[in-house]
Order: sequence, then structure tokens, then C-alpha cells
Amino acid sequence: MKFWILISVVGGTIFTTSCNNSCESYNNNIVRSREYNFTIDSLFRDPKNHTVPTIVYTQNGKKRLLGLFDIDDLYNAAEVGDSVSKASGQLEYKLFKKDTILSFYPFCDGKDLR
Repeated sequence: MKFWILISVVGGTIFTTSCNNSCESYNNNIVRSREYNFTIDSLFRDPKNHTVPTIVYTQNGKKRLLGLFDIDDLYNAAEVGDSVSKASGQLEYKLFKKDTILSFYPFCDGKDLR
């Protein structure tokens, strides 16, 4: 019995650590390399994808979706007609509103990834 409790504790620790590492790894290795410059067409919580906050925009005549898995605050501040910019090599998303510019960064396990 003690053996199974130990396995459960160790397994849970490894799972939690690997989830956090994969979130940071995803943001640092994939998201960081992407570049975005667009105007928001619409916003919704995707019922087919665990209600992930999602922005709809048009690029090269095609509708695109940007799921904001780790940046809920950007979704909450955004409105149709606002613009979003993210430079390649950065994690900062800039939200351009009529009278202000706001900056947002991904969060992993409650940690701001600035």
C-alpha cells in the first residue's frame, strides 16, 4: 500500500511539473517565433475547444482563429475593431485600442512569462 501511495505522489509531481514545463516550452519555442498584426473581427469562447477564449481575424483574405490559451486578460480587454500585434522573438502581445496600447504576456501555472 505504501508503495502505491509513493508511486501516486511521485507520478502526480512528475505530471504537474511536465505540464508546467510543456506550457513554458510551448510559449518559449513556438509562440515566441510567431508574428501577428491584425484587426479583430470577432471574439468568442470556442465550445468545441474547452471554451478557450478565441479571436477571429482576417489575413490574406482568409478568416483565422487565435486561441488565447494562456492570455485570458487580452481576450477580456479586446473588442471588435481593436488591433493586435506581436513581434517574432517576443512573448509580448500589444492590444491597440482607440486611445491606448495595452501589453499582455502568456501565463503558465499562474506565472507571467515576461
